Amino acid sequence: FVSVIIPVFNDQQRLMLCLKALDRQTYPREYFEVIVIDNGSRDEIIRDPELLNGFRYFKETTPGSGAARNAGILQARGEIIAFTDSDCIPAPGWIEKGVESLLNGNNDMVGGRIDYHFGGSGKLSAAQLYDHVIYLDQERHVKRYHFFATANLFVKRKLFDACGFFDARLKYASDVEWTQRAFFSGFRQGYADQVVVSHEAKARLTQILKRAWKAMESARFLKRDETDPRSFFACVPLSRRTGWLIDDSLYALQTRKLDRLTQRIKVVAVIFLCGIVRIILSVKCWMTDRFSGQNHKQVVAAGGL
Repeated sequence: FVSVIIPVFNDQQRLMLCLKALDRQTYPREYFEVIVIDNGSRDEIIRDPELLNGFRYFKETTPGSGAARNAGILQARGEIIAFTDSDCIPAPGWIEKGVESLLNGNNDMVGGRIDYHFGGSGKLSAAQLYDHVIYLDQERHVKRYHFFATANLFVKRKLFDACGFFDARLKYASDVEWTQRAFFSGFRQGYADQVVVSHEAKARLTQILKRAWKAMESARFLKRDETDPRSFFACVPLSRRTGWLIDDSLYALQTRKLDRLTQRIKVVAVIFLCGIVRIILSVKCWMTDRFSGQNHKQVVAAGGL
């Protein structure tokens, strides 16, 4: 039995497309449930309960998709927990192939392929090209970073008993932190190319840069908090991130996903802009930490504390 968990925030139209796709699954309907967690949307996401067509609907007011997923796990009845997002459209065989890959592949969690579909009309923007080539490449990410995105993830329920839930303090990238935590706890990860969802690509460059900033904020929070010194997500040195930036750029220049040099140059430019954002935030946090440390020493020297 599978529990599919979908967090949603102000995204009714795309959620309906996702639910319709789940209603067309080849996996027997009596063997899976769909749990929608509204994470504080401004308006009612489900105005007409009949739109759910038997799916389960709950609210979680704590901001952040990690908190929403945790609320879904608490409601889940499945032996397998499957995650996707409201802006994703699962392929008809998504659940069937996800369960098969998880149970027959000697894995504790399986991440599937994330394809992209594009809004708007005309030629693709630099942001859309970047998402298409670099972002959420599950196969590359699990090999290099040991993480999966919850846009397309199947997990055995026992992992949450052993590793705990998502870190609800993180407003972004809690899936990165949790899947790495499970990996470093000894659980096995596998990639399944035949387990497919389609994700809508970001259309604006500001969305890409904002996303990079939020991910680095989460990493810096974990590093300062030092709750888990093994956290790969929190403790990657700048030198290694620079190496990954170069590796991503070379990949963009060589991939067959793009057929024009101008497209490749646009993607490389976005890669370097994201890198600059991460460096700026790292410097900002370093200066903040240094300044806070100096203030602390001054207070102690003055007889405070």
